[in-house]
Amino acid sequence: MGRKSARERCVPAVPSARARHHRITSQGEEREGRLKDKVILINGAGSGIGAACAAEYAREGARVVVGSQSRSSEKVAAQIVASGGDAKPYSADISDEAQVRAMVAFTLETYGRIDVLHNNAAMTGPDIITRDVDVVNMDGDLWDRTMAVNVKGPMFCAKHAIPHMIAQGGGSVITTGSPKALQGDLAQTAYGASKVAVHNLTEEALRIWTGC
Repeated sequence: MGRKSARERCVPAVPSARARHHRITSQGEEREGRLKDKVILINGAGSGIGAACAAEYAREGARVVVGSQSRSSEKVAAQIVASGGDAKPYSADISDEAQVRAMVAFTLETYGRIDVLHNNAAMTGPDIITRDVDVVNMDGDLWDRTMAVNVKGPMFCAKHAIPHMIAQGGGSVITTGSPKALQGDLAQTAYGASKVAVHNLTEEALRIWTGC
């Protein structure tokens, strides 16, 4: 993933195995992690914000499926496991509905449920950012690919995860947003437009189904 603003940064990496299961309150008392035994499927977790979030989820006691288009998810999952967490890697291109369906099925086969879907994947690499320019100079293929991953991908993930959440009695959908959706810029036109779309998808369509 490429560089993002301070508003988009997440949390530090996993500490010790003991800290993963027990946090210290302000009164000095130990308590179990807030996400103990929750199952979280996060895409775009091979690096950056996604990897940091996956590590924090595990630190709080969640069982995590670390999704990524590349095989970098294997390294992230291995680091979580080495720190005492519970994580499984899964490689999928979320713009492909069949691959999304298989990723959801893998999560259910591995952990039996999905409590949280975190849509984090986005086209943000250095090679993308340098080509994501103004409208007049926009490359149509780049625009289509950005919308496929950043908007269609989260829709596919929600489409296939939400029915299982409903069947089990509830769940949550989290979307990684961006200030780019709220302000104009001279570049990153496709990225900004895609974030506007996914914000609306989260606020309107997904809230109806998840009840959030």
